[in-house]
Amino acid sequence: MPIKLANISIKIRKYLQIIFAYYSLINMFYKLINYIKDSRRELKKVVWPTRKQTVNHTLLVIGFSLAMAAFLGAIDFGLNKAVEFIIK
Repeated sequence: MPIKLANISIKIRKYLQIIFAYYSLINMFYKLINYIKDSRRELKKVVWPTRKQTVNHTLLVIGFSLAMAAFLGAIDFGLNKAVEFIIK
């Protein structure tokens, strides 16, 4: 008799694992659907910049990047010359 009860408990355990896995999969699917719905809802609230604003901000970033590159290049050049002078 104990062998049969052990087999039944193993079968029940397997069925419960299958049910839990199925529930977890369904739950994950619903979470994904809710995430997509929430994302779409939030994107509708966004105030998108105009084309002119986008161009202006892009040019500002490019200009700032070039200015920083020139500044850091000048510092690098100066420090390089200073190190060469000290070494000689």
